[in-house]
Amino acid sequence: MKKKSHLKIEEIRSPDESKIEQLIRDNRTDEEKELDEVLYQSLQDFHKINEDYEQNIIKNFETQLNSRKTQFNDLINNLARISKYDNDVRTVFDIIEPIVESYCMSYLEVYEFDEITYNKIFKTISSIRGNKSGIESLKTIMKLKYPL
Repeated sequence: MKKKSHLKIEEIRSPDESKIEQLIRDNRTDEEKELDEVLYQSLQDFHKINEDYEQNIIKNFETQLNSRKTQFNDLINNLARISKYDNDVRTVFDIIEPIVESYCMSYLEVYEFDEITYNKIFKTISSIRGNKSGIESLKTIMKLKYPL
């Protein structure tokens, strides 16, 4: 059962007419008005420069991100493909993949490993064909932790 509205169309009043009022009288001198215009223009110029600077930073970040991703793309794809069939490669892939992703996003530049993990990673990925450049790139971000 539908409810009936208690307002009828005839009872709805039309909107009020809009009014334009000057709330504050402009008592500034011509010099003050010119100064305000110059300040406003300066602020607009600053926003434009800042926007250009931000766009430049974003462009540089995207370029760096794409460069880093292509650097490791073949290695990560090969490890992902082989990790479906080999548990040792799967273990290494689970370690390497988030580190490479963090490096690509510039969250980290170098990651240090203990000697056992470091040797296991590079022994495992060295056995995979066609990853020599990827392995060399990986060695630049994965370092052996030196004992204190």
